[in-house]
Amino acid sequence: MPRFKKRQYTSEKVGQLDKRLTLYTTDDISDDGWSNTSETEVGKVWAELIDNRSVDYNATIQTGTNNLLQFRIRYKSGITTDMSVRYKGEAYDIKNILEADERQKYMYLVIERKTL
Repeated sequence: MPRFKKRQYTSEKVGQLDKRLTLYTTDDISDDGWSNTSETEVGKVWAELIDNRSVDYNATIQTGTNNLLQFRIRYKSGITTDMSVRYKGEAYDIKNILEADERQKYMYLVIERKTL
């Protein structure tokens, strides 16, 4: 009989979640009718950057959407496409959320760089 129990999730490669993302919501704080928006930090998550294959990369250049990134994060409730993300000091909009099911361990965020 073994003395110690084997860990249940030893095959899960948590070390791949090595990028830090900060999630923000945009609030309208206008009292006088003018549009004043402020960003409120919701939280920080660890993520893995999903590489595009060369075929996907060529397709994104042809369609002009080469500023899209995809990240894999642990499932977190409350994330919507109305939120924004900061990654390496740049602001991104959340365009799509894939596999957003609480029964899954992970979910995928498709984000697009904000243009000025």
